[in-house]
Amino acid sequence: MMKKYIIIVFTISLLLGQAAHADTSLKEIQSARHTLSKSAFRDISPNSKLRPALDWATENEFLKPGGFFRSSEPIPALMFWPLVLQEAGFDKNSATFNTPLPPNIDDDDPLAQFLREAIRRDFISPEDEFDPLKNITQLEALSVLVKTKALLPPRRTSSAFQTQFNMLPSNRAEYLPLLETAFASNMITEADVKNFRPNLSMKRGTLISWLYRFATEGKKQSLLEPLQSPIKVVRKRTNALQKKKEEEQKKQTVRTTIRIINENDDNNSTSITTNTKNSVKSDTSESFDMLKTILSELNSKYRFPEKITRKKKKEMIESAIAAMVFELGDKYTTYIKPGKSKEYEESLNGEIEGIGAYVELVDGRLFITAPITGSPAQHAGILPGDIITHVDKFNIENESITDSVQRIKGPSGTKVLLNIRRGNHKLEVEVVRGKIQIPSVTLTWDRSLPILGIHQFNRSTSEALLKKIKEEIMPKNPRGIIIDLRNNPGGYLTEAVEIGEIFLKKDQTIFSTEFKTYSNNYTASRDGELKDVNKIIILQNKGTASASEILIKALKDYNRAKTIGEITHGKGVIQSLSQYNNGGILKVTVAKWISPNGTWLEGKGIKPDIEIPCPTVEQRKQNVDPQLSRAIHELLSW
Repeated sequence: MMKKYIIIVFTISLLLGQAAHADTSLKEIQSARHTLSKSAFRDISPNSKLRPALDWATENEFLKPGGFFRSSEPIPALMFWPLVLQEAGFDKNSATFNTPLPPNIDDDDPLAQFLREAIRRDFISPEDEFDPLKNITQLEALSVLVKTKALLPPRRTSSAFQTQFNMLPSNRAEYLPLLETAFASNMITEADVKNFRPNLSMKRGTLISWLYRFATEGKKQSLLEPLQSPIKVVRKRTNALQKKKEEEQKKQTVRTTIRIINENDDNNSTSITTNTKNSVKSDTSESFDMLKTILSELNSKYRFPEKITRKKKKEMIESAIAAMVFELGDKYTTYIKPGKSKEYEESLNGEIEGIGAYVELVDGRLFITAPITGSPAQHAGILPGDIITHVDKFNIENESITDSVQRIKGPSGTKVLLNIRRGNHKLEVEVVRGKIQIPSVTLTWDRSLPILGIHQFNRSTSEALLKKIKEEIMPKNPRGIIIDLRNNPGGYLTEAVEIGEIFLKKDQTIFSTEFKTYSNNYTASRDGELKDVNKIIILQNKGTASASEILIKALKDYNRAKTIGEITHGKGVIQSLSQYNNGGILKVTVAKWISPNGTWLEGKGIKPDIEIPCPTVEQRKQNVDPQLSRAIHELLSW
């Protein structure tokens, strides 16, 4: 019924707006309602500010010229999704047909493939009916564009942004971080920020302008650059006399050099020089003094002093350290308290107890990075990208990752009830905890093809992998290899180097790193055992991250492998671990890694050559794996 109504509406529009042709087919009329091409450009003058953006859109075939554009009119959903997704690189001809459609959309609908992609990216729900005539709001458009450009909004808006635009964020203004992100990346202008109205309809001309501006002037980055604050402006106006005084103070500065040695690399050291003025304390020193003062005040004035035991004081200080690291806003930089550090080290070595899933904290929410292969979490249907909101009915949003994980973990055999948000859906999942032994490498065979599962990059992965290759795979001389890296969250950087060497030739670059003050290039030190194997298929998904992405990108850059599955996690940074005398561990981002062809994947991920969604819960119960089946088919027909 919906489809018939739409055809009638747009048939009238075509008859009124331009000459109607007698041979116009029903399919052409149906197609016209899904594009801007039948109502574009005749009303745009050659001198219009919008002309460059429209020329860019037509040259890239996001739009087709002809008719009236109507730049000041709202953009409906049927126009929005094809335009935005094609500009983001989506090709409807290569889209998967496995993603479900809204209940009122048929497979032969011209919008079908675009809606599948929107559903796959969790922009819309497959359970809700799709209204093609619904106008897209400014907030909906902004949210979609920020996500498609892989920009990472801050947890909260900066004070500089609030000052510049005289904003007072409230609980109702969740869109402010999105707005700051778009402004900092040059997608939108100062005027766009001031005129932004989240619930008003998005105009066609404004959308095209935003897309064009980011394509030509955008900063494709995740971290926002600080905006100029009024304090800095005042400092720039310092007179010559004040400058002279400052120069004299610099001469009296005491210079202290601290040398930090990376214990994993004796050849690399970093010198950090700090300036300490004789008469002026830094803001950091004052903050530390305040911390000591508050601790002293609590110790002397708290009504129940018996509660402030020596153990409690340590815990309070540990919490302060954890909060300081958390405030940095880097989801990969964390402080692991002494009581949890042993568990963390065990997880790196393949020994954990609980539901069996890797997690990370993003914007105060606990994300599933990847369920461990064969774990209780995987058997319960938990997927990468799921957000855990409640544990046994307790709300864990904005709780520390350590406390949240502690609630989820428990003795083997006990149950835990998790409330999960998956895109637009809310689920309740009961998981039976268990003892999880994480195998770093597994090997199975199907139709004489080896399926080599690499599940994490721990200290023994390269050794175990090489043993299976030499003793079990190479003697059978298979026609190719399938490497399963699904849900592999990565691990040690050294293992990424040693595993990369197995597949590459001597002196080929595996990856390079860019630290704060120096760079390293990691190359294969020998010819690898699989250097001549060119028929390699890799299985990947959203849980494929870090070191596993390093391996995939190296093989892809040298045209050594074909990938099947989903886009990977997109982690392009490296952490180092520092363990302290109290038993605590600081995991801090120290570098970014770059692929052999110079690509930085942070926030982007690796797009598969053949896109196939992960097996559903029902498919797993029936032991059906469409990704693996396609890999086997591709390898047999290679």
